[in-house]
Amino acid sequence: MKTLTHRHAEGWLGPLPSELDSPGTLVMAVGASDYAQHPGAFDELAAAFPQWVLMGCSTSGEIVGSQAFDASISVAVARFSHTQLRRVLNHVADPADSRAAGESALPRNCPATACARCSTCPTGWR
Repeated sequence: MKTLTHRHAEGWLGPLPSELDSPGTLVMAVGASDYAQHPGAFDELAAAFPQWVLMGCSTSGEIVGSQAFDASISVAVARFSHTQLRRVLNHVADPADSRAAGESALPRNCPATACARCSTCPTGWR
């Protein structure tokens, strides 16, 4: 697993580990909400990891290792050898409908026979 950080003024604070890209690559990103209006860092992630599955959310502070940042994105990239990842998107117009959306999407897209673990998270990102 690799971790990295993006800051608006400095860009990526290290190279993107694109050698980890595969259908079994999970990219977990936690970032400042203003990145929704400035998605360039996510465009760079998409270019580096075309086969990825992204899981992320917004936060008011990001931690990588022993450092804490504001107005940044903290990213962890994990490549699994024997785990199948599946991304399921389901539009939720009202937060009150989120539970029902998750309950209907999971059985349809992640049958119990093929899915040992499921995780859901809201996103405003593309």
